[in-house]
Order: sequence, then structure tokens, then C-alpha cells
Amino acid sequence: MNGGDNPWGPPGIVAGLPIDILVDPLVTDTLFVNNYGGGNIKSTDGGNTFSLASQGYTGAQLFNVEAFPDNPSRIIVAGRSGVFQGFNHGASWRGLSYPPANFLETSAVSIKPDESNVLIAGAGGDDWMYRSIDNGNSWEKVFTIPNGESNCFRSFAFANSNPEIVYAGTCTSFHTTIALDFGLDGLGIYKSEDGGNNWQEANDANVG
Repeated sequence: MNGGDNPWGPPGIVAGLPIDILVDPLVTDTLFVNNYGGGNIKSTDGGNTFSLASQGYTGAQLFNVEAFPDNPSRIIVAGRSGVFQGFNHGASWRGLSYPPANFLETSAVSIKPDESNVLIAGAGGDDWMYRSIDNGNSWEKVFTIPNGESNCFRSFAFANSNPEIVYAGTCTSFHTTIALDFGLDGLGIYKSEDGGNNWQEANDANVG
């Protein structure tokens, strides 16, 4: 327990503010958590205890985490220093922010379910979307939000019925909580029907 009149807790790492959590689909007692203050933490006992799992990258703030569908021991994260891939359940990491995707901040990243070599990433605050077809070794800019000054792509979701269909959610501010605090609106949802190559708005009167 932390805070209140009794700011004490168990020994070990400071939990920080978790941003995203992933449960290993094959080993369900294994959890990965991204920490707002930087780095990943990992549990192998269902969340009873945690340890650091950030060897090989900067430990900058991370915003989302996904496991590769064909090999859940491989993980990918998006953060303020780019895209990183984790191996052996996060025991080691490798940066994937190669040009032209060497942007300073990455707001979201996702893996195509039926082709795990295909990755989609959004650049925080720059209105850009990048796509890789070779596990992040090279990237191509595939879309820019029209008139989207200071907007970013905050999340991606592939359709379960058809992995060629993918949705992208936007946010006015790179930090979602700031956008909510100041009443800022995003630019709604964008949709691709060819695995992320081409995009169009997917908004109606209830979205946008």
C-alpha cells in the first residue's frame, strides 16, 4: 500500500504508473506491464511479485505492449524513444526505430495477426503513420492525418473477422490525459482495408 497516512509498501521496485498490461496467452501467470516512469516490469506468478524486464533499451516512457501472435515470447512496445522488440519474454530488447521511422516518440504500435512481420506504428505528435513489412528493419510512411496539427495515432485494432481491416484511433494530444483535462477532441477513427497501406476516415455523427 502506498500513499495515505501510511506510505509504506513491500520491498522491491517502485510500481510507478502502469500504462498497458499484457498477459502471455500461453503462460497465463506471466504478465508484462509498461511503466509511465520508464521501462517494463514482469511477473511470472500471476502478479504477486514483479521484477524489472528492461535490459537492452533506454527505459523511456512506454505506451503500449503487444505479443507476437505466432510467438508470445516476443514482445513489441511503443515509447518515447521509439519502437522496441523484446525477446525471451522480455529478457532482452532491441530498438527498431530505423529511418525513416527514427522519430523521437512513438504513440502506438501493432502487429498484423496473420503476418507478424508486418508492423504499424504512429509517431507521437507528428500526425504520421509508419508501416514495416520486415519485422521493423525498415519502415515506410503510409499516412499523414490531413490538417492534423499536433494530433497522433493513439491505438490500432485489427478486425478479428479479416486481418486486412485495421482501425486507427486518434488523439489531439500525445498525452491522452492532457487532452481529456482540456476538453480537446481527436480526429476520430481511420480505417484501412488493405492491411495498413491505404487509409480513409471512418467517422459518423457519433464519432469525431
